Amino acid sequence: CVPIAQAWQIELIDETTLSWEIVLEVYEEALLEIKQANLMLSNKYKKWAVTGLNQGEFCDEYTRDYDILPFRFWYGPGDTLEAGADSLPRIIFRNTSGEKALKAVVENTDYLYEARLLQYQKADNLKMRPGRYPYFKGLIKVEPKS
Repeated sequence: CVPIAQAWQIELIDETTLSWEIVLEVYEEALLEIKQANLMLSNKYKKWAVTGLNQGEFCDEYTRDYDILPFRFWYGPGDTLEAGADSLPRIIFRNTSGEKALKAVVENTDYLYEARLLQYQKADNLKMRPGRYPYFKGLIKVEPKS
């Protein structure tokens, strides 16, 4: 059993926007290599963007061996990630925590899910002592088709 839990607070801000806050609750000292906050989206999403930095198209290939790097389209800075599709609402995932060590990630999942991931992650290999630690704070906006 892992001596860690997450407490999520999700709040509806308006008709199209959710606030999402994650706090880690550590019960016994534990080593954490990577912490992530993920949105998994349908493979019908074809375009991605890191606002102000880069954009591209998702390929329709998925790893079978968890060699994810050929299916990773972005890893780096970015406070706002977007995914778009012709027939689905645009998704905007924003890091509002002010935590600059969180990296933005855009990638495909493996072949079992065949999905898109918009993610914020922090790799720090820290031993965490018991306590509560804010991890992620962000917004998820679903923009309906006009």
